[in-house]
Amino acid sequence: MCKDHIVLAITALINNCIEQGIFPEKLKIASIIPLHKGGDINDPHNYSPISILPTLLKIFENIADQIHRYFLKTDE
Repeated sequence: MCKDHIVLAITALINNCIEQGIFPEKLKIASIIPLHKGGDINDPHNYSPISILPTLLKIFENIADQIHRYFLKTDE
């Protein structure tokens, strides 16, 4: 129900960041949690670190990839 408002806010944020050449510090922070792979739960070697990234970071990455592909294509 609120996707139109969210899209407008995210678009404004991303456009502002691109125009200013600034990437928000808060989006660079990941939460890392241990994921048990199996075996002894007391052995640290039986865990893999998993990074939980902000959703907006993934949107930024997708847009950066699209911009990069655009410039590669128009450079030919």
